[in-house]
Amino acid sequence: MSFVSDALMTGFSTGTALQIITGVLKDAPGFKPEGHNKLYRLGNWLWHVGDWRLAAALTAVTTSGVWAAARTVRRLEPVALLIARVTVSVAVALPAADGELVRDIAAITSTPPSFTAPDLTAAPDLSAAPHLLRGAVSVALVALAQAVGIAPSLPDPDGTRSDVNGDFRSQGYANLAGGLFQALPSGGSLSRTGVAVSAGVRTRWAGVVSGFFLALVVLLCGSVAERIPMPVV
Repeated sequence: MSFVSDALMTGFSTGTALQIITGVLKDAPGFKPEGHNKLYRLGNWLWHVGDWRLAAALTAVTTSGVWAAARTVRRLEPVALLIARVTVSVAVALPAADGELVRDIAAITSTPPSFTAPDLTAAPDLSAAPHLLRGAVSVALVALAQAVGIAPSLPDPDGTRSDVNGDFRSQGYANLAGGLFQALPSGGSLSRTGVAVSAGVRTRWAGVVSGFFLALVVLLCGSVAERIPMPVV
């Protein structure tokens, strides 16, 4: 990764940002664009502006407006996203507005993930390995590249450079442990890092604290979180 140029990482980061934006187009106006190519879907999304659902679009715009307004108050700036999400979610829920909610995508179970130990007594079945190898390598490279892309733009608070090898080892350990709990592949996230920095994050403990509170939300408030409108997200 030391031989990857800054220009390539800039392009990668920009591409990731565009992927995030185009990936949520269907949620903001409640219209799902057609096509597999992202640029084609963007054009389809704009072309069918007449098919957008007004309530969903207004919800998304209102959420952005509440977020921007909250950021104008210095003390509220770190929690502006939280204020916008809670305020608009409650406002939309009160009149029972018709729209896609988080629960329409998947239910949030109130139980922790179960531990599944590998069966070391059974003979390994390697027949699926050739079909999984390409995808596994691709996911690993993308996850590692994102971590490398974040480090230069967000240096450590003391000004030192990030230990890339340490970052890679940490991701490896996390994925090895997560595999025992049916976890998705984990890695660096440009979008979530940006949200964290805008909220005033200063140390690595932010990830630990946010993970702890996320676990509490899932275990104790899953049914409430399911009612968050997708245009708000």
